[in-house]
Amino acid sequence: MKVIKKINNNVALCIDQGGKELIALGKGIGFKAMPYELQDLSGIERTFYAVKTDTLPVLDEIDEELFADTGYIVSQIRQRLKKEISDSLFFVLVDHLNFAIKRARAHIYFQFSIVSEVVQMYQMEMQAGQWAVDYLNDKYGVKLPSDEAAIIAIHIVGSYDDESYSRELENVTKIIGQITDIIEDRMHIQLDRTNFNYSRFVSHLMYLLKRQRDKTAIISTNHQLFDQTRQAFPAVYQCALAIRKTLEENQKMIISDEELLYLMLHINRMIDREDCYR
Repeated sequence: MKVIKKINNNVALCIDQGGKELIALGKGIGFKAMPYELQDLSGIERTFYAVKTDTLPVLDEIDEELFADTGYIVSQIRQRLKKEISDSLFFVLVDHLNFAIKRARAHIYFQFSIVSEVVQMYQMEMQAGQWAVDYLNDKYGVKLPSDEAAIIAIHIVGSYDDESYSRELENVTKIIGQITDIIEDRMHIQLDRTNFNYSRFVSHLMYLLKRQRDKTAIISTNHQLFDQTRQAFPAVYQCALAIRKTLEENQKMIISDEELLYLMLHINRMIDREDCYR
């Protein structure tokens, strides 16, 4: 393996025997004058392919310790999830975590608006993200917010070798956000996204979207309940109709009266209890 560019004393850009570029982590790998042939590979701790030229200047600014810790985090995520994860996750995470830790040390925090949606859709990835946040908080003595677990989860999903998986995440997140906006606008409320009933509603939406994808439908004889609910809660009914229109026009879905009924019941449950701020 040829070592061609020093990132720091323990990280370097290399070229393998097949001519592919990679980042190698190993004690002292970047210490010698470049370029040189590395004959003994036993000292290489981790390697990451999927190197992009525009990431190299960013890597120059990152602390050696964070390189090692990010490599460890990626290896742990792979073990925990047992999925095919692209090496691109390493480069995305090391850059993101570098700035996240700097912000935490400066007591600068951002809110991530779709945390609850990510929790519901990708629970295993969220658990892995939370483990990474806890690890970094303990290692660096910072207080990364729990929202960072959701951001890490998004990066994990985006690194799956199955591109359709990450596209599905983006689409589902967008749809749930649109529906939430419709409810808040139509009902003149602000939903508490940390509340159990909102989580139940998000879960219902996910199953609705899955039924649409699988071309299955709810079969029921709740026509009387549908009529009663529509008449008893006209504002909720109009809200549900607006959601139906959005899904049919933007997503080409067919939303039956049965689906509409369950939407109304969930919406009414959220606004009827202390799950929102009026």
